[in-house]
Amino acid sequence: MVLVREGTYTTASLNQTTTVRPFCMDRTEVTADAYAACVEGGICSKSDMHSECTWGKDGKLPINCVDFNQATFFCAVTGKRLPTEEEWEWAARGGTRGTKYPWGNDNPSGQVCWQHRPDAPEVPAPCPVGSFPAGDSPLGIHDLAGNVSEWTSSVFSVKDESDRVYRVVRGGDYFTWAVSAGVGHRGIEPPSTRSEWTGFRCARDVAPKAIAPASHCTALEKIVLSCEVAGGKVLSVCASKDFAEGKGSLQYRFGKTQNIELAYPGPGADPRSAFKYGVLSESVRGRAAVEERSTGTYLEFRTSAATYVIFSDKGWEGVRVTPVGKKTIELRCQGTVLDDYRWLESAGLPSPSDGRHPPRE
Repeated sequence: MVLVREGTYTTASLNQTTTVRPFCMDRTEVTADAYAACVEGGICSKSDMHSECTWGKDGKLPINCVDFNQATFFCAVTGKRLPTEEEWEWAARGGTRGTKYPWGNDNPSGQVCWQHRPDAPEVPAPCPVGSFPAGDSPLGIHDLAGNVSEWTSSVFSVKDESDRVYRVVRGGDYFTWAVSAGVGHRGIEPPSTRSEWTGFRCARDVAPKAIAPASHCTALEKIVLSCEVAGGKVLSVCASKDFAEGKGSLQYRFGKTQNIELAYPGPGADPRSAFKYGVLSESVRGRAAVEERSTGTYLEFRTSAATYVIFSDKGWEGVRVTPVGKKTIELRCQGTVLDDYRWLESAGLPSPSDGRHPPRE
C-alpha cells in the first residue's frame, strides 16, 4: 500500500472544499488472482464469469464483474475498506499538485489502458495491472485512469419516485470516454451491478480502528452478516462452511458477545425448512413471523421477554427490540458491516438482493 498524506482541496467533481485525512491506498487494483484466493479460501463469493469477466483468465488482470457488496467484503476481510470518492480523487490528482490526470495535464495517450488512445489500436479488454507506468500518479499508484473503473464507498442518492441509492465509481475504464474527462469524473452504479468495466482497489486508515466488527460466528462458520449496534450488541447471521453443499446450519444471533439474547433457528433445525423465501414455515410460525413491505424485509421473533424484528430496509440492517410492556428501541448497524448475501443466494436461500427482496444498497 501507498501512504497518501492529508490535505484540503476543491473537488473537480462537486466543486466543494474538502479535507482528506492521511490514508493508505493499494498501489494496484485488486487482481483476479487475489480475489480468486479469497473465493478458494471459502471467504468471498465468485464474481460473474461471462466472457467479458476476468475471472479464470490472466491472474494479473484486475478483477471485474463484482458488485459493491463483494468489493466491500473483500476489503473488510483483508483488513481494509473501499476509499471514499474524495480520497480517490485526492490520490488521483496528485494531492496538492492538482493535475487533471494522474500523470499530469497532457491528454491521454500512451499512459493508459483505454481503447480511445490516439496512438494505439483498440483495447478490447482490461490490461494487466501496472502495464502503463507512464500513467502512474506521483506516488506510484497504478491505473487511476482507465483499465477498470473503481467502486468507492460514497453514496449517490437519486431523489425521484424510485428513491434509489447508488454508489460512486471513479477512474473511467478501458471502454468508455470517461477517461478523457479527467480525475474529476464521477460515475454512478446500482450497488448490485456486476459490470465488466468495474473493479476496485482498497484503502485503510493510517491508524486503523477495529478492522472488522465483532461477530457471534465461530472460526468454523461463514459470516453472512455481522454488524455492531448500540449498547455493545452485535447482529450476526452465521452459517457452517458446508452450508452451500446442502447440509450444515445457518442461524441469526443477536446480543452482547458473551450474552446472546436471540439465536434462531435452534440447533439441529434445517434452515431450508425454517426459511422459505422470507416466509417461515408453518411449523415455526408460533415463534416467528415475517412481514414484507415495499421498503424492505422484516423478520420477527417473539420470546417471553421481548419481540425482535430483524430488518433490511433500503440498505440498512438492524434490530427493533420491543420488551414486554415497553416501547420499541431501534438499533441500526453502525460502522463496518460485513455481509456476503450473494453467497447466501448460492447456498439456495433468499437474501435481500434476490427477486423477492429489494437489493441491499
